[in-house]
Amino acid sequence: MATHPYLPSAPADLVTAHRERQIAKGYPQLELLVTHPDMQLAWQELSKRAKPEDTAYGMRLFGEIVAILHRLRPTMVTLRRSEEKSKLMGIATQAGALAKAIENGPFDKQAYEYFPVDIMEINGIADWRMQDSLSRAALAYDLLRVWASFPEMLRELAAQAEKQAHEAMSRPRVVDRQLGSESYRQLYFVRALTQYMTKDFGSPLYGTVARIASSILGIGLTKEDVEKMTRGSI
Repeated sequence: MATHPYLPSAPADLVTAHRERQIAKGYPQLELLVTHPDMQLAWQELSKRAKPEDTAYGMRLFGEIVAILHRLRPTMVTLRRSEEKSKLMGIATQAGALAKAIENGPFDKQAYEYFPVDIMEINGIADWRMQDSLSRAALAYDLLRVWASFPEMLRELAAQAEKQAHEAMSRPRVVDRQLGSESYRQLYFVRALTQYMTKDFGSPLYGTVARIASSILGIGLTKEDVEKMTRGSI
């Protein structure tokens, strides 16, 4: 249950997703989006900007916020170069072995068959959990024309890990502690969300970005703050 009443302006699909716990990844952020007082005006503005036939703008925004926060995970370098190379080669070996082990067996499936329900629903298939295997296949191929098999994805992972392992001894490494600072996180979040607003709604919507950032990050931002923070690139 929500700790605060649901906002009248919050999109119905987000409220339902929260109430019925349809979303696993990003659930705390979902709750803020549908209950935080700062979001009331934000949703009102976005509903005016969205096209009348666009009923998924809220879910897309939620998915973008989860993606931005995922990219902001700590990326500090903590291993020596030789240790990093060894770890990456281990990943390559294990991924290749797993791909070989499951190939032509019951786990040799298309990638969408392993996608969590909430991820498919964020991608616009609201009733994914209710579909049988044939219906899921049809919906998945409507969403994307070609899907890799899981062994193919594992082999690609192995190839990328091996490539990075060979580059580990010479690749420039960023060990700047500023990357993990709260000020950097706020700046990145605001700039990335502003870019998304411009792409999806045709305007940077500085005031709306300020309200969303204040809700999700627990900080107090104004429209003017966001305008200053976006004078640059990510």
